Amino acid sequence: MMMGKTVMRIASALLALVLAAMVSGCAFGNKYDYSTAQMSLGSALTQDVAVAVVDERPYIVSGDKDPDFVGLQRGGYGNPFDVTTVSGQPLAQDMTVMLTNSLKNAGAQAVPVLLEPGTSYEAARSKALGLGKSRTLLLEMDEWKSDVAIQVTMHWNLTARIYDANNQLLAEENISGNGGSGEQINMLPSSNGEVAIRQAQKHFSELLSRPSIAAALGK
Repeated sequence: MMMGKTVMRIASALLALVLAAMVSGCAFGNKYDYSTAQMSLGSALTQDVAVAVVDERPYIVSGDKDPDFVGLQRGGYGNPFDVTTVSGQPLAQDMTVMLTNSLKNAGAQAVPVLLEPGTSYEAARSKALGLGKSRTLLLEMDEWKSDVAIQVTMHWNLTARIYDANNQLLAEENISGNGGSGEQINMLPSSNGEVAIRQAQKHFSELLSRPSIAAALGK
C-alpha cells in the first residue's frame, strides 16, 4: 500500500513538472500583431489625417524594455516572459498602422507617421504637422501592456489629441485603467494574442469615439 502511494506521489510530481514545462514552453517567444486590429468608430469621418503614436511607456523610455515589447506571458511558476510584436517593429509603429487603417475604413484620408523610438512628443507633433494635413491625430501611449496568467489582463493609459493645420488643439481625451478580459484562455499562444487584440479594438474604439474626438475628425 505504501509503495502504491509513493508511486502515485512520484507520478503526480512528474506530471506537475511536465505541465509546468509545457506552460513555460508556450510562454516563451510569443508575438502579437496589433497592426491587424480594426476599431469600430461610431461616425463617418471626412478629414485628411496624419496619424502618429508616441511611446511614453516608462520602461521603454528608460530602456528596460525594447520598443517592440507588448506585454508578459507567465510560465508555469508565474515567471514572466516578454511578448513582442510579430513585425519586429516598435509597438508604436504597429499601433500607428492600426489607427491609420481603422480611420481609412471609417472614411478618413489617413496617412501614417512612423516615428523612431525615443522621438519626443514635440518632435512627433512637428513631423506630423509638417505633412500639411487638415488634421493631426497624436496618440500618447503612457501605458499599454498585456499580462497573461489565468486570464489576459490589460493595462492601458492612452491620450488622443487632435490638432488642425494651424497647430490648434481641437480635442483631447484620455482613457486609462487595468483589468482582466474575462475571457478564458488556453495553451495556444495565438489565442491569447487574439484576446489582447480584441481588447485593443475595444479600448481604442472607445477613445476615438468620444464625441470631441469624433467631431474633430468628422467636420
